[in-house]
Amino acid sequence: MRWHRIRFVHLLTLFVSTSILAMFVLQLMASYFETKESLYETTFKLNYESASKMGVTMGSVFRAMENTLRGNASHIAEQAERGGDPQPHVDHFMDSNNFFNGIMVVGAEGKVLAASENLAGLKGTGLTDEEARIALLSREPTLSAPYRSTDGNLMVLMTSPVFDAAGRYAGYVAGTIHLAEPNVLNDIFGAGAMSESGSYIYVVDPSGVILFHPDPARLGDSEAANSVVRKLMDGASGYEKVKNTRGKVFLAGYASVAENGWGIVVQTPVEEIHGKARRVLLREIGYSSPFFALLLLVTIWMAGKLAAPFSVLADTAERLVAGSRTEELPNPAFLSYEANQLHRTVMMAIGQLQKRAEHFLHESLTDPLTGLANRRTMESWMSERIRGRQPFSVILLDIDRFKRINDTFGHPLGDEVLRFLAGNMLVQVRKGDLCCRYGGEEFAILLPDTTAREAFGIAERIRMKMESAVSPTGEPVTISCGVAAYPDHAATARDLLENADLALYEAKRAGRNRTAIFGRDFSQSV
Repeated sequence: MRWHRIRFVHLLTLFVSTSILAMFVLQLMASYFETKESLYETTFKLNYESASKMGVTMGSVFRAMENTLRGNASHIAEQAERGGDPQPHVDHFMDSNNFFNGIMVVGAEGKVLAASENLAGLKGTGLTDEEARIALLSREPTLSAPYRSTDGNLMVLMTSPVFDAAGRYAGYVAGTIHLAEPNVLNDIFGAGAMSESGSYIYVVDPSGVILFHPDPARLGDSEAANSVVRKLMDGASGYEKVKNTRGKVFLAGYASVAENGWGIVVQTPVEEIHGKARRVLLREIGYSSPFFALLLLVTIWMAGKLAAPFSVLADTAERLVAGSRTEELPNPAFLSYEANQLHRTVMMAIGQLQKRAEHFLHESLTDPLTGLANRRTMESWMSERIRGRQPFSVILLDIDRFKRINDTFGHPLGDEVLRFLAGNMLVQVRKGDLCCRYGGEEFAILLPDTTAREAFGIAERIRMKMESAVSPTGEPVTISCGVAAYPDHAATARDLLENADLALYEAKRAGRNRTAIFGRDFSQSV
C-alpha cells in the first residue's frame, strides 16, 4: 500500500504541524467566540444603561411638562375670573416654552378659546378629535396616544384641566407634540438617535406605537409584535437579543418611563458585533502568524531530528533482513542521549538475537515430511495451555494397517499416504486448531476451547472423509481416532496423551475405522 511507503519523519512532521495548526485555529476560534460574547455583554449593558438614563431624563422632562401645563392652567383660571382674554397668555406661553409644538385653551364645551399661531385655524371651533373629547370628559391631566388631527398632523396631546375659583370645570390647557416635526423628543434623543455603528434609539407609547424613530417613515407604526416592546408595555426594563418586525436581529437595552408609560429602546445590530469580532480576529491572525510560522519551522526541524533515530533503525532492520550483520552496520550519532542509547541497545539486542537464531536454526519446528507441527511444537503448545489452565481437547489419529500399506506399496507411497492424511486434516480443522505429526503413522490435533464431544465431531469428519476418498494407493485408507479433553480427562499433558492413546486403542480394538472418547463405552462414542 502507498501508506506503507511514508517515512516516519514525514509522518511525525505532518502530525506535529497539523497539531500546531489545529491548536492555532482552535485558539483563534476560542478568541473569536470569547470576543463576541464579551462584545455582546458590553453592548447589552451599554444599551441598557443608555436606555435607563434616557428614561430618567424623559421622566424629568415629562414632570416639567406636567408642571408647566398645570401652572398655566391655574394662571388662565385666574384670568378667566377677571374676564381676561387667554390669547395673550397663550402667545407668551408659546414663546417661552421648549416642550410643545402648539398650545391651546379649550372651554368646558369643547370650543377652542385660544391657540398658538400654528394652531390658529382651530380658534373658535369645536374640537372633534376623539383624544380631545376624552381629555374634555376626563377632567384630569391626560396624555393621548399618537393620532392624526383634522389638519393631518401626527401628534400627541397633553392636557391639564382648568377649574374656576368655585371648583367648576372650565376646560383644559393643551400642549401638542407634533411627531413629524422638530419636538421635545428630538431635543432629548436627536443627537444620538443613530450612530455610525448602526445603533439607534426609538420610543414607543404604552400601546407599542412608535413616537420617535430615526426613520420618520416609522412614526406611528405599531411595534406591539416586538418581544421587547411587549415587555415595555408591561412596564418591564432590561436587555435581550431580539428580532424586530422587519426580521433584523439586534442587541437591545430597554427601559420603561414610569411617569408616562412610554418605553425607550436602544439597540445595536448583531451584524455590527460580528463585524467587530471578525476585525479583532483578523488583527490577532496578523499579530500571531509570524510567531506561528517560526514555531512551525522550528517544530519541523526538531521533528526531523527526533525522527532520525527511527529512520536509521528502519534502514538497519532492512539491511539485517537482507543478511547484513550488526558488525557491518554504521554507528551514527544522534541529537539526544536517549536516541543514542536506544540505537546502541537495539543493536546489541539484535546481535544477540542473531547468535541465538543461528543456534536454533537447525531445529525445525515442523515435520519435514508432512509440513505439520512436530512433536516438540505439540508438547510446547499443550504445556502453555495447561499452565494457563485453558481447556482444550486432543485427537490422536492412526492409519489403520499402515504396515500393510508400506509392505504392499512401498515406503515412498506410504509417505504419500501420510501427506494425504495431513492434507485432509488441515482442510477439516478450524482456524486456531493445531495439526501435528505425533510419530510414524500417528497424528494429533490440538483444539483450543473445545469439549470432547466437539472434538469427536471433528474427528468423525476427518475419518469419514478418509474412508470415502481415494488415497494415493488407489483405494480408501481408513483411520482410527481417540479423543481426550483437558482438564476433564487428565491434569497433565502426559496423562492426557496416554488417555487419548487408550481411546485410540479402544477404537482399534472395536474393529478400526472408529472414533472413541476416553472413559466412555465405544458404543456411546460413535
